[in-house]
Amino acid sequence: ALWMSVVTVYNVIDALKHLGLLGPRWKSSSNFTLLVSTTRLYDTPISLVWVLFWGVMAWEVLASVLLWWGLLGGGLAVASAALGVSLLLWAGFILANQFFMTFLTEPGAVTAHRSLFNMTALSLLLLYLLP
Repeated sequence: ALWMSVVTVYNVIDALKHLGLLGPRWKSSSNFTLLVSTTRLYDTPISLVWVLFWGVMAWEVLASVLLWWGLLGGGLAVASAALGVSLLLWAGFILANQFFMTFLTEPGAVTAHRSLFNMTALSLLLLYLLP
């Protein structure tokens, strides 16, 4: 929950920096620049890149809220939903990595997304296997 929240905040700061609403001194994720460079393969319009980035951030907010709720006593159903939403986020990134051939330009991002998918899937499995 904490990690997803921090990632979300850094992405929002990154968006605000690129919109000129925050100065360069603010620390951010640099994920918008990464998204611009990886979507360049298909000459993706910047407006669509923005839609993708805001969509990812909305998904991260949902995952963060559900993860905190699950952590703070929301029960098994909420914890399952939180991990399921997170798992779908990472699966979306893995599909996007393949579509945009990110492995050619940013292999570290591909490895990170696969690792996050695997850890989230393992967490979901353990949620049901452990009493």
